[in-house]
Amino acid sequence: TSDLATDSLSALGLTATDLGHYLDIVSNAQSNSNTTGTALMEAYVEVGGTFKNLNTTLEESSTLLGIMANRGIKSSEAGNSLNSILINLTKKSGESAEALSQLGISAFDSEGKFKGITVVLRELNEKFKDMTEEQQTTYKSMIAGKTQITGFNALLSGVAEEYDTLYQKQT
Repeated sequence: TSDLATDSLSALGLTATDLGHYLDIVSNAQSNSNTTGTALMEAYVEVGGTFKNLNTTLEESSTLLGIMANRGIKSSEAGNSLNSILINLTKKSGESAEALSQLGISAFDSEGKFKGITVVLRELNEKFKDMTEEQQTTYKSMIAGKTQITGFNALLSGVAEEYDTLYQKQT
């Protein structure tokens, strides 16, 4: 467990001085969602570097991983899925970038700063609500890719349904 804690801390770009806060977040996440501390840390090993690069808070990241766990996507599977989705949301070329452009959504503000995962997911939910199933499926598969559609749908529904409640329990 200590190796997993230090590996996940390192992936997030955190140090031993952050350990107390980190373990509080992990403990809260496992108490309030369908995950374990081990599964959450394994997910962080996979996606931690991307969270670090996007300046995602521990509270937001643990909430998103908790949402995925509540929908049966846990451990390194959740980390890999979320990592792929985040890369697709922030790419400047390819099919996902084309879909986001067509929807008029950018993951970055006018100054080039990342708007935040939850903000982008909520913007996407807003765009999807008036679309047909066919249109939604097309855009979701373009953005998430064929192998990450389940994780993407989990995040979209979780942000709409339970994000705020879980997030409040992290802070």
